[in-house]
Amino acid sequence: MKQTMTAPEMTQTAPLCRTVPLRRLSGAPRKALALRWQYQLPVIVDEFGYEGDIEFAWGNLTARELVHRAWTAVCSGGWPTHGETLLNEQEHLWWAKGGELKGKAPERIRFLHRILSETPGLGLKRGEGSFDETVGVPDSVFANGGYEIHYYGFGRPSFRDFHGADGAKYRVQVIDTWGMTVEDVGVFGGDFRIPLPGREYMAIRLIRC
Repeated sequence: MKQTMTAPEMTQTAPLCRTVPLRRLSGAPRKALALRWQYQLPVIVDEFGYEGDIEFAWGNLTARELVHRAWTAVCSGGWPTHGETLLNEQEHLWWAKGGELKGKAPERIRFLHRILSETPGLGLKRGEGSFDETVGVPDSVFANGGYEIHYYGFGRPSFRDFHGADGAKYRVQVIDTWGMTVEDVGVFGGDFRIPLPGREYMAIRLIRC
């Protein structure tokens, strides 16, 4: 049976703290973008899948798929949640009873949090980019054009070309979202090309100098 998206109810826990919930929907990370534009509020992407090996498709994602969905959601302006449904001898699922996380995703979610903590403003929102990338820019009027994360997901480019603003210089970093590394590759301006390793789940961060 196909799941459909219904209009979410806006929640408010304080006068200046409102969110739009988005739960258990196919393609939820990208739907965060549409809701972001519609409501102009943070979008919490809840239960978009779990790293696990149970019977149901929502609970048997690989760690790579889960981390990919998290990066896509964040760069689209969403705030994803995390859970785990790996079976064990006690048949206790972390998703239901808590305990110790055993999967490969948690440390990579922490790495994503580190990248977010280095981002100016209040997180990311979707920026302009090519059809084959997800671009996150700061959710702040004070960082316009000065910070970008280009996430390539399943793509495996060996390089990407950029066209900087007139007179602008950018410090460029290559991020391996699975390997959890950040490589500083230098300062560039004008039209420039950044080599990539031809692997999945890579990103490029541009910081205007």
